[in-house]
Amino acid sequence: MRTHQAAEPFRESLDWGHPPTRIPSRGMRRRDKEASRREILEAALEEFGAHGLKGGRVERVAQRAGGSIGLIYRHFGNKEALFDEMFNTVVAEIRLVVPFDETDPATYAAEIVDRQREYPSITRLAEWDRLERGDRALILSISESLQETCATLRVAQEAGNVSDRFTPEETLLLTFAVAGMWSALSPEIVDLIPDQDRRRDLVRRAVNRLVSS
Repeated sequence: MRTHQAAEPFRESLDWGHPPTRIPSRGMRRRDKEASRREILEAALEEFGAHGLKGGRVERVAQRAGGSIGLIYRHFGNKEALFDEMFNTVVAEIRLVVPFDETDPATYAAEIVDRQREYPSITRLAEWDRLERGDRALILSISESLQETCATLRVAQEAGNVSDRFTPEETLLLTFAVAGMWSALSPEIVDLIPDQDRRRDLVRRAVNRLVSS
């Protein structure tokens, strides 16, 4: 079983040191541009996670990022393009932090629960995307990643490591559904199991039953 250290999305531990006393080199300007872009994406995650695409304001993103509206438009073009870039970046980083482990889907599901608890803005962001843009075009990178995961599951099923009572696609869909149920259910239903650790363990045990041969 692979283990992965959780990392907060968009957070980096770079030490920028003191401001340069000379004209920055081309490499330094490039680094500053990338840092500025990332600060905007961090601010966009908080803004759109709280207010959605329609309710989110570029002005507030600029204030959070300590930049200007013009800078945001130069980087991303418009508000929807900013949302798309931020959403795609979040998905890509979650895949790095919590990669699918075909040898232990139950622990993978439990780690999804952990990330939802640690970063509620990401859970809210996914809900906003579903509510406001349910008819949007599929994000190709996500679709391709899911197909790769299904192919990995198929190999695991053929090797007898994962139950084949469901197809790979059904198995993955059910795993996500179980892992994400706490954010999809009403507070009254969720309160039937108020303890966070019990919720996590329930997800792990349910998925384990799902995939056990």
